[in-house]
Amino acid sequence: MTTLTYTPIGNKAFSVRLESPYGHVLRLKSGVADTAPETGGGDAELIENPTLVELMWAYGKNEFRSREKKTEAHAVHPKRTDSM
Repeated sequence: MTTLTYTPIGNKAFSVRLESPYGHVLRLKSGVADTAPETGGGDAELIENPTLVELMWAYGKNEFRSREKKTEAHAVHPKRTDSM
């Protein structure tokens, strides 16, 4: 089974890790304002695949924005703890 793992790094960056069913790995790291991801290592055949790198980066950026919006919404509308 292929696994894709998103990990936040503070509140301005993230990493994404892909592992294929054959054990091949690709790791990316990016800041929110970066214009390109940094490949954090892995197997050459995956690192050298620009489409795969771009798709993983797009996934990471999308996940970052999604989590950022959830955090902002929670700050604006905190869960009520008092009972009426």
